[in-house]
Amino acid sequence: MITCTQAGCNPNVGLASQVTANGSSLTLCVDDARGNDTTGNGSYIYPWKTLRKAVEVVSQWYCGTPVKIQLAIGHYTLTSRLELNFPCSGNVRISGETDALSSLHINSIQSVSGSSGAWSVVLNHSTTSATIQVGDYLCIPRNRGAYECYPSGPDAAIWAAELLTGGHRITNVDSLNNRITILVKSRHAVQPGYLVDCDATLNQVVIDGPGILIDGGPCLGINRCVLRTDATTGVGLAVYNGASVDCSSLIIDGFRRGLYATYGSSVLGPACVSGASLANIDLEYGSVLHNPRLLVTGSGYYGLLVGHNSKAETLYCKAIGNAGIGMYAYMNSMIYGTECYVFFNNSIGLLSEANSVVHAATTFTNRNTVGIKANNLSFQEKCKVYFANQGAGWVVETEGRGGVAAGVSYVSRRAVSWSHRR
Repeated sequence: MITCTQAGCNPNVGLASQVTANGSSLTLCVDDARGNDTTGNGSYIYPWKTLRKAVEVVSQWYCGTPVKIQLAIGHYTLTSRLELNFPCSGNVRISGETDALSSLHINSIQSVSGSSGAWSVVLNHSTTSATIQVGDYLCIPRNRGAYECYPSGPDAAIWAAELLTGGHRITNVDSLNNRITILVKSRHAVQPGYLVDCDATLNQVVIDGPGILIDGGPCLGINRCVLRTDATTGVGLAVYNGASVDCSSLIIDGFRRGLYATYGSSVLGPACVSGASLANIDLEYGSVLHNPRLLVTGSGYYGLLVGHNSKAETLYCKAIGNAGIGMYAYMNSMIYGTECYVFFNNSIGLLSEANSVVHAATTFTNRNTVGIKANNLSFQEKCKVYFANQGAGWVVETEGRGGVAAGVSYVSRRAVSWSHRR
């Protein structure tokens, strides 16, 4: 029998004879196509249909070993927010099955239409074996076509290749011609384009609805899947009150805040956050984000927002096509990155205010209205900043009491203006 070791748990949920433990972990299966919440038992042969059913069952017992809730390829719907705040949630991992992630090589752009916030981009790909469905997601971390121009590209058209960076919903599939159409939510007026040569990741486990809450404790992980909504309200992944989670291969699309961590919480990941109406990532009140490769694109205002004694650490970060500020640290907070690429944000690329620091060994900034700004005892520290083909009104500013860009050096094709305001 599965032994219940937590007060209030129910050991009689009927799983012991139906689900096999492999080594030190237990896998429970969910399949939207062939599962059944009434007759299923969480095994591979008889999976449940919904993620909520699996979480409800697991919340009633404690097995003392890690539990993986494995989602088969498919599109799932949450009718209300899913909450992971029960005693054994620290042993739970939600993950798409291994085949949920696959590589897709993109060769070129067939066509682009639409406008700011809703670009429709038709891509040609060469992965003939891929079975792609409308509603799947494509994550483009790096477009090699754009890298021909670093550090100083000839024109905005080449830099516009970077606007394809991010996680994008597939809206049409043309299997005959090996073409897919993606929705790119860049808020900049320049359309995504130019040469495409990249290996993208196809994610085929999609969870549609009002998001997931992790509250007051750890969660092993939420990975190999997408949290999405068409709504402009709510939070995709909320991490509250000292909770922690590994979501390093998670895509979040939509909501008011894509990822919101507050009150001393800790997050590893996510892979990509796009299209939030306010902030793609919002960290507050002593929270910490660790992410080797961070993509924040197409938000209604903030790409990455770090405030009130919080910290974001990343080796490689892109903040592209956000309607307001690409990366913003305020109120005794810090953004620490090895490489930061901050392009096509409609207001400020990098902003630090109120005793905060942005520290980046190398920062590429281009086509933001203001490239870098430090206010009120804040710093832009040790940045080697490349400017190339800036838009009109490009300035680097320090403002207020002691705003400093310390140890900053510049490599530029064109003149850069510097101002200090009091």
